[in-house]
Amino acid sequence: MNLSKLYFHITLLIIGVSLTRTVLAQDIPGQVTLLQQKAESLAQSHPDSTFLLLEKAEELSPKRKLKTVMAVNNWLRAKTMYLQKDYDSTIYYGHQAINLGKETQDHITLSAIHNLLGVLAKRQGQFTKSLGQYDQSMVYAQLAKDSVTWAKALQNMGNVYRQIGQADRALYYFEQSIAIKKLLGDPLSTAKTTLNLGNYYFAVGEFRKAIDYYQRTIPLYEEAEYNEGIGRLANNLGATYYKLGFYTLSASHYVKSLKIYDSLQLDDMRINTLINLGVVLKDLGRTIEAKDYYEQALKSEAGIGEITTKANIYRNLGEVLEINNEWPKALESFQNAATIYEQQQRVQDLSESYFGMARSFAGLRKTALAERYFQMSLELKREIKDDLNLGKVLTSLAVFQYENGQYNDALNNYQQGLQLARKYELPQLSRANLLGLSEVYEQLGSPKKALDFRLQYETVKDSLDNLEKARQIAELQEQYESVQKDKRISELALENDLAKTEIEKNEAIAEQQKAKKTTYLVATIALFTLALGLFLYYRQRLSLASLKEKEEQAKHQRNIESLLDQQRTKNLEARIAGEEQERQRLAKDLHDHLGSILATVKVNLQGIFDREKSLKENEQVQTVNTLVDKACEDVRGIAHHLHMGISESFGLVSALKDLAQSVSSTNGITVQVTATNSTDRFDSNMEVFIYRMVQELLSNALKHSQASLVSIQLTSLEELVSIIVEDNGRGFNKDDASVKHKGIGLKNLITRIEGFDGEITIDSTLGKGTTILVDLPLSTQPELTYDD
Repeated sequence: MNLSKLYFHITLLIIGVSLTRTVLAQDIPGQVTLLQQKAESLAQSHPDSTFLLLEKAEELSPKRKLKTVMAVNNWLRAKTMYLQKDYDSTIYYGHQAINLGKETQDHITLSAIHNLLGVLAKRQGQFTKSLGQYDQSMVYAQLAKDSVTWAKALQNMGNVYRQIGQADRALYYFEQSIAIKKLLGDPLSTAKTTLNLGNYYFAVGEFRKAIDYYQRTIPLYEEAEYNEGIGRLANNLGATYYKLGFYTLSASHYVKSLKIYDSLQLDDMRINTLINLGVVLKDLGRTIEAKDYYEQALKSEAGIGEITTKANIYRNLGEVLEINNEWPKALESFQNAATIYEQQQRVQDLSESYFGMARSFAGLRKTALAERYFQMSLELKREIKDDLNLGKVLTSLAVFQYENGQYNDALNNYQQGLQLARKYELPQLSRANLLGLSEVYEQLGSPKKALDFRLQYETVKDSLDNLEKARQIAELQEQYESVQKDKRISELALENDLAKTEIEKNEAIAEQQKAKKTTYLVATIALFTLALGLFLYYRQRLSLASLKEKEEQAKHQRNIESLLDQQRTKNLEARIAGEEQERQRLAKDLHDHLGSILATVKVNLQGIFDREKSLKENEQVQTVNTLVDKACEDVRGIAHHLHMGISESFGLVSALKDLAQSVSSTNGITVQVTATNSTDRFDSNMEVFIYRMVQELLSNALKHSQASLVSIQLTSLEELVSIIVEDNGRGFNKDDASVKHKGIGLKNLITRIEGFDGEITIDSTLGKGTTILVDLPLSTQPELTYDD
């Protein structure tokens, strides 16, 4: 090879190397960006890999772009440390990013890092600092014309103002954020702000508006296929319906939320929903299910983010176990909760745990320990000035003291409880204290005061009963409207599908028309084929539409017939209920009005006798006195007969005692009635049923048991009434087929008990008597989730 050729090849090599370097240099920014994107995607799961990729990006970066790359990288490092909950490192890298961003005038990075530092400050409770960071973020977002970060900062400012109680400003920023996000056409981001706007209305107590915004968010999350958001929405809808008192709707949304969180394996959110669902089910009287959900939450300890959450679960579980009379387990749960609250110095929660322990010790008949923990709970509540909950502890202590014969102490605590109940407008607590005062004054020999408080109790009870009926009607209406909304959404979805089908059909026709341009013959054959296909297609559609129309008509007719049947049933039930109410009204008028007048006459006669003792020997005066006694007895008998034995003023316990006295005096058998914790009246249907049930069981005992003693025990708790009927008769073999066959009345009784969602247990042994136990069910705050 000569020198000229060698020179030529060297020149080509230099040019090739130069061109290669140029190409590589032009591709470096793309490589750096790809490394940064990959690093960001690994920030939560592999932070070490994130840092290595960012270091590689800085090594590849040209020197003139190095500071810009480092500004972005430090923002990504700060974000990574935030996800790892290393907040000191988050602040360190955040300040590095701010210094480099200001030097390079990288407004996008500055906007993003200020927004992140605002989120961190809010999490740490530094709300003023958080607002300052969000304000800086918006300034840089406007300079960079970055609408996405601007809208996010507006949303986050709304969250801060909502949390610090400035509702108007929170609403302003939420609405501004939604307006920008709608223009951007980003359904997921719009949904998050709409969700938080719903949370705002929840926080200010406008629950209807909260539901409206939550429902607006559903299609946005569905469009974005964001299942976690749908689960969060279901949870928040459950919380809102619970606030409105619509417990059935609340439970259904919590169940939906739980299913989504289970499928996504989101343990933290799942546990929150388990707790909320347990609370609702407890209020619905479904205590067995509530207990199951609380126990599921405890089993998922790995997902419990805070130790106080575990304590809350123990406390809620204790309340359910208490309702079920599982006193040892209830006590253990309250003790576990108290241990954690004491470690965390949560005095309010600790006082509630002591209150639960006191009730459990009372249930276990450990009087000294029960009284000790009642006093400990009261001391803590007075220390922190928790007057709102002080009343319920005083009332429960009064019930405990009344049952143990401490009437003067019970009187004092009932009076304090009533004062607090009226001060904070707590009608249910007022009702319990009024009834308690009536019972205490009756025991202390003050019938006039007892009657006065009894009448006040009846007034409050009637008011609460009316409110409960109104709530039930409102929930039924809400359920109906919810079904109608779901139906309308389905119809809109169907209309959209039909519209898409029509568009696709038109596009197919357009394509066929284009094909006609090839040749006339091909176009003719294509048109003929299309026409034939369309004919058959529409013929089939018409046939299907006709068949569907007939099916809809038949279904509609069945629905009409079903509704008519339901209406007939309701009319019959209403007529029967009306007759029962009329009898009750007559009984009440006789007992409360005429009976009260006669009682007053009797008291006045007795007062005259006391002053004018010589009148006692007057035959005519004695005759008047005898006639008044006879009138009182006749009025009482007629009223009891009309009311099935139950007085509106004195209730089930008094009726059962009268029944026992009547049976004892006429049948040569001793019948005893014991009522424990009778601080409340039940629904009238429930009281009539219990009375009839006891009549049936007493009748069975008289007919078959050959007993000399029958004991009737009535125990009332917050959500449960327990009835025990026990005799010392000859007993029977409950597995005997002949006994089962003859017990038609007992079968009907069991059916009625199941109709009240109750349970019956029969324990009988030949020669050892029979015991029948019947349990009848009577009828804290949920947490919301937010998006930053």
